[in-house]
Order: sequence, then C-alpha cells, then structure tokens
Amino acid sequence: MSRNLRLPIWVARPEVKGEMGSLFPSRAGLRHDIPNAENLLQFYEKMVHSMRSDRDRKWFKHVFMTFVLLNGDDFIHEFGPDGEMTTIGWTAFSRRLTSKDARMYGKWKIRWRHLFDIRFVEHLMDNYDALDYGLLASMMDEDVLGYKLQWTKKLFLPVPLMDGFSFYVVEVEEKTLVVLDPAETSIHDDEMSIKHEDNATLVLKTLRTVLRNHFSD
Repeated sequence: MSRNLRLPIWVARPEVKGEMGSLFPSRAGLRHDIPNAENLLQFYEKMVHSMRSDRDRKWFKHVFMTFVLLNGDDFIHEFGPDGEMTTIGWTAFSRRLTSKDARMYGKWKIRWRHLFDIRFVEHLMDNYDALDYGLLASMMDEDVLGYKLQWTKKLFLPVPLMDGFSFYVVEVEEKTLVVLDPAETSIHDDEMSIKHEDNATLVLKTLRTVLRNHFSD
C-alpha cells in the first residue's frame, strides 16, 4: 500500500521566480496540469482506505523560508525611539547579524555565537509538550548552518515576551544564562526574575532536551 500511495516528486531547480521570469514555473519542474483532479481523487481514496501505518506517516513537511520586507515606515516604527519591533523586524535584524558573522568567519567551523532562528524559539515555547524534532533539527544541521553548532561558545535565543523581545544567552562552557532585556525594568523587588524565571526555565529545559536528542553522541 505504501508503494501505491507515493506521488511523483518534482525536483525544483535552485533559481527563484524573479530570475526565471516567464519560464516559471515550468522551468522548475512544475506543471499546472499535474496532478489533475482525477489524480487527487485517486490519492484521496487510497489514503482513506489505507492501513493505519500508512496514515500515521508524515506525508508532507515544508521547511519554508520567511519572506521579509520592510519599508521606510517599518524602519521608523520598529527601530526608532519608542518603536515596537515585530517578528518580521526581528527576523531582519537577526539575519543581518547572521550574515555579518558568516562574512567574518567564512568557512571556519568554530563560531563564537549561534543566533537561533526565532521560529526555533517560538516552537520551543509553544510546543514544548509535542516537539517536532525534524523541524528543529533542520535549523541546527551543519550543512545548513555552515558550521558546527556544538562548537559555538554562546547560544543566543531571541525570545518574544510581553510585547517585546529579549535575548537569552546560554554560556555553554560556564553553563550559565544571561538575560538581555532592553525593556525598562526595575532593579527592585526581583522584577527581572518575576518576568523571566518561568519562561527561561521552560526554554532551557526544552532546549536541553532538543540538543540531547540532536547530538546523541
């Protein structure tokens, strides 16, 4: 049954739509007439009547890139005085730092820091009891990163919290956590601890589980 349920896999070329122009999508191996309506109905019928082992399989996973677009107003409202940064703004900021690190280190496998994708951290916080290890592993893979995550000195996790963002910095060798919170927070009455302790405990516990699972050796 598993063999009969497989659909043809079209291998997309690395070009993007803007470079292919009028040749998109056929040049990437995509055709609007495949699969046709009959193919879809046949697939549906086979899936409905398939064995439980087939239906429990993960049939589709798309680790997609986040499209980031900021105009002038976005820069003013997100990066200016009293600005409120959105997830898109934070992603742009993080990618800028990542690109600078890549230019500085080149192909060197040892890095001073690793900046986690914000989607990685959001998944840790929102799905701690049902983690998608495949998705998380795809964001830690050496071939994707270009360096070894386990050789980095500090792990930077961008954390969305209370309509703002903070950095949780894991000092790997010292086994400590530093919280970088740009929001105005009182130094009295343990306000920082109250604000971050529960969330930091959750993030660290889940991160430790993911890293142990990924680097089992």
